[in-house]
Amino acid sequence: MDKTIGKVKISYDHYKGRDLYCDGPSEDRLLEAVKESEPGDNLDAVYKDMSFEFLYHLSPLRENVVEWTDIKEGAKILEVGSGCGAVTGAIAAKAGSLTCVELSEKRSLINAYRHRDLDNIEIRLGNFEDVEKDLDTDYDCIFLIGVLEYGELYISGEDPYVNFLKILKNHLKKDGFIVCAIENRLGLKYFAGAAEDHSALFFQGIEGYDRKGPAKTFSKPVLDGLFASAGFLNRSFYYPYPDYKFPKMIFSDERMPKAGEIREAAANPDRNRALIFNEAAASYALSKDGLYDLFANSFIVLAGDVKLPDKTVYVRYSNDRINKYTIATEIVKTGGVLSVIKRSLSKKADEHVEKMLLLQDRLKAAVSPEFKLLEGKDAGGKRAAVSFPFLEEKTLEEMLDEKIKEGDAHGFTGLLKEAASRFEKAFKAEEICDRDPAFSNIFVSGDEWILTDHEWIFEKKPAGADLFLRALYCYEEEDRALRSGFISDACRELNIASRARASAAADEMIFQKEVTGGRLSFEEICERLGRKKILFDDVLVSETADKGRIQIYEDRGNGFSESDSYFLKAESDGDTIRIETDFDASVKSFRFDPGMEPCILRLTCLCMDDKKTEDSLKLAAKYGKSSNAAGVNGDTFLFDNEDPNITFNTEGHSHFVICFERTAVNKKMIESLCRPVKRGIFGR
Repeated sequence: MDKTIGKVKISYDHYKGRDLYCDGPSEDRLLEAVKESEPGDNLDAVYKDMSFEFLYHLSPLRENVVEWTDIKEGAKILEVGSGCGAVTGAIAAKAGSLTCVELSEKRSLINAYRHRDLDNIEIRLGNFEDVEKDLDTDYDCIFLIGVLEYGELYISGEDPYVNFLKILKNHLKKDGFIVCAIENRLGLKYFAGAAEDHSALFFQGIEGYDRKGPAKTFSKPVLDGLFASAGFLNRSFYYPYPDYKFPKMIFSDERMPKAGEIREAAANPDRNRALIFNEAAASYALSKDGLYDLFANSFIVLAGDVKLPDKTVYVRYSNDRINKYTIATEIVKTGGVLSVIKRSLSKKADEHVEKMLLLQDRLKAAVSPEFKLLEGKDAGGKRAAVSFPFLEEKTLEEMLDEKIKEGDAHGFTGLLKEAASRFEKAFKAEEICDRDPAFSNIFVSGDEWILTDHEWIFEKKPAGADLFLRALYCYEEEDRALRSGFISDACRELNIASRARASAAADEMIFQKEVTGGRLSFEEICERLGRKKILFDDVLVSETADKGRIQIYEDRGNGFSESDSYFLKAESDGDTIRIETDFDASVKSFRFDPGMEPCILRLTCLCMDDKKTEDSLKLAAKYGKSSNAAGVNGDTFLFDNEDPNITFNTEGHSHFVICFERTAVNKKMIESLCRPVKRGIFGR
């Protein structure tokens, strides 16, 4: 008995009448949701249900794992373990014909309904070992996405994983290949505090699966060995981040993560996770040492007997935007030459990409000598695409970060000053400009500053100062912990007003709202699901004993150090906290650390030598030297980090009394508050 859903055929020849693999009632809700949704458009259903099951099965981010693969037009493709069709649509878009194998009827119905407008899909129900006997032996490509790890459950023999791959190899053409996606048993996220994906147990994979579980993943050498034992002569590895399920970026052995590219630990949509160490910093450190491939969270393996497609070196997806702006940025290798391609991911986004070429000549004429425009050309293909030369030079972002890591505040400020000057004259009087000359899009080659990636061309009169402030805001937001202190000091020296910076932040929020069209980012969805990242410090350190500790650092001309610091016992009178301390004449300044967590602090009183000669705000302005607050509003400081501090000059005074109110606040709340509040008493 066969069924036809729209144009999709479901074969029941090997179905045994019951589903052995099911997510329970959520699959009933999924089936009803895809019946009511337009084919291929299920994001509204994700927002409406807001559950992990809906996100996992229906999120368009799932398709990124296969979207980039280079497959010849009209290919005959097999997808094993197609499930609810998370990637089926993306594969079908590449295929002449697509055969899916799936053991669950419920999941096959969900798949069929969501792709009912496609006429090249057939779904065969049943266990793979039963269906396999009737499969063809001339497939151009076989997709195995999140399936190999379950091999022991469904494939017989002493070595079910190798047997599984051998069976699949028998169904490939001589020049065919497999695309396999699977978690890394030694993925960095598991060391950093994420539970094993299939068992929800911490460190289970790292410890070698000491107990029986539903699935088993592998390290890179072992996984490579499985494919080799199955007879695949050529294997290529790719590294999706944060993993193969919701990939935003895909790296390769030719293009590992660069500084700042991975900015924070990946959110877990299925459960809470711990943050034992800085996963982003560790990723880059491993990349620099040539070890990232062993600790990537997931693998994508291309395996075959002949030379494998190696066109893609790197890809970054921007498809958490509204449809008309969804694109991929790809580094490709053709004939040994690298190029960067910006390409549309949907028919609606074609116009957005084509606009880069249509307005390029006008933009080139508008760019002043302070910048050189990197020109693109039509890259061809089914979707709109623009190709740009690949540049080896460092970006302005990389150069600024190097100054920070070297502790070169003077050099950092000098670079920002030059950038501000160039931005001021970036575009001539023509009413057209690049809306997004981000520091990461500016390559520096000697005296030549090269402007790349002109995705956002606005037909309006340019304002160079506004563009600079917007670029500065984006640069800071991407890594506040690393950059905020240096930026604040540089802005004071360059007389960049806090009000202007706040205005740029507000403008950027409006722009991002237009780009996303109200779509939630992956991280925002995880927050809506109630998923938490639990800081390791919160597990080890007592909430009451340590987070409210008040520490004083003394500077005697050699800067601050732990050896010249001490903790103070505070007095509390209701909401107000009071501390006092004495300094000897050698102390030039002191740093006041009001706690060890993000907080809002209101300074209510500041006294020197037992005399309050002025109100606290005027005193703070007079004696205050600096602060790492993310925002300051009058006498109120907003700290978005675990090391809040304010530095004061002693100015010959030997006794200080500070009274204040302090409220611990979630970091995300602080960041939200700081967007409109960017002015302060220290020239912020």
